[in-house]
Amino acid sequence: MAYLVSNCESKEPEDALIGKWVYEFPDNNIMLEFKTDGTYGVDTHSNDERPEEIIGVYKVKEGEVTMKDSLGMGACNQADQIGNYTFKVKEDTLYLQLIQDKCDGRKRLMMTKPFGLRMK
Repeated sequence: MAYLVSNCESKEPEDALIGKWVYEFPDNNIMLEFKTDGTYGVDTHSNDERPEEIIGVYKVKEGEVTMKDSLGMGACNQADQIGNYTFKVKEDTLYLQLIQDKCDGRKRLMMTKPFGLRMK
């Protein structure tokens, strides 16, 4: 399932991604955190109070985010496994639209549904 982001809308500011974004499920939450130092973390079992499973670096430019995993059990850390997405933040919900991602796991996670419950 893909969520469309209109190219006609104005681009998000570079710091719009900063914070924690959560998928809420009945028995588990998945958290995606974009940090001010240019790193991100993904915690696919955020209810277990263990550290993030995937850590990587990201860059934002002109309404697009580029993501590259660095560490973690589920990380796609091959040189060509970079993900590119356009993004939109609306009412504390993060919408991502796939441009290209050679990491199937990350692509599936980012495109499942919008992230909500933003926390800074």
